[in-house]
Amino acid sequence: MSMANLKALALRIRSVRSIQKTTRVMQMISASKFRIAREGLVCARDYCSAIAKEDSEHRYLAEAGGASGVLLVVFSSDKGLCGGFNHSVAKFLREYVSSMASSSGGERLSFLFVGKKAHELVGCANVQAFGEVVGVIPQPRGIGFLNFKSMLYSLGVDFSAYSRVVALYSRFYSSARQEPTAEDVLIVDSAKESTEGREASTEEVMCNYDPNSSSVRKKLYINSFIGKLYLAMCESLVCEHCSRMVAMESANSNTKSMLNRLLLDYNRSRQASITTDLIEIVSGCEALG
Repeated sequence: MSMANLKALALRIRSVRSIQKTTRVMQMISASKFRIAREGLVCARDYCSAIAKEDSEHRYLAEAGGASGVLLVVFSSDKGLCGGFNHSVAKFLREYVSSMASSSGGERLSFLFVGKKAHELVGCANVQAFGEVVGVIPQPRGIGFLNFKSMLYSLGVDFSAYSRVVALYSRFYSSARQEPTAEDVLIVDSAKESTEGREASTEEVMCNYDPNSSSVRKKLYINSFIGKLYLAMCESLVCEHCSRMVAMESANSNTKSMLNRLLLDYNRSRQASITTDLIEIVSGCEALG
């Protein structure tokens, strides 16, 4: 093998080593973010479990009246390099929207994308064929419940204007299992059902509230709704970091295997070149006698 080929192999080896350093660092960062996000997910699950023990029917959100249509809140990431995380969410969204379009009987669909990747993968034209996009916002990172609540209020989306709000996200079960899922986080009752429900609950339990039962329960219902969306965001973040950690681990393993093969080829070629030079030297000495 010529020196030019040896230089090309050496250049490839340097490139693969540089990529290996990058993937190793990204794996370590993703592992750290995954650990932090999983701790936040545990707290979010505990909060939603505690608030779900109360009456979580959002009756007070129906007082505005005129609720119709379905709002799909789709959680994905803003960045790639996380395996099939975004593709699985986009595929699930297509299937879910197709099933709703065939069974809802022309019910109005609206989309709110938290994270832009799902919107890019599905395609703006495909989404608008089924309904309107009310917003595409960056994926929130490292924010608490109160900041998330303020962010939702700043969007200016009237959630009570929809009869249903559905969160589409990837649910975390373990490092080897994450599944896209759709969860109803808000079903607005009619005004009649709202009044009947409040009267029934008043007859069953007599409690003293400060300032009053209406405002306390209304805050409870709203926090329950926002808590479910916050939990969906936490689930999505954990799945994203886990998928990226696994993807970078796989990439690191692949670069290691590639580097070993390139080093083997380089050493073989270098040894063959040295052997050829020695043979030429020995042959020249023998010819000179």
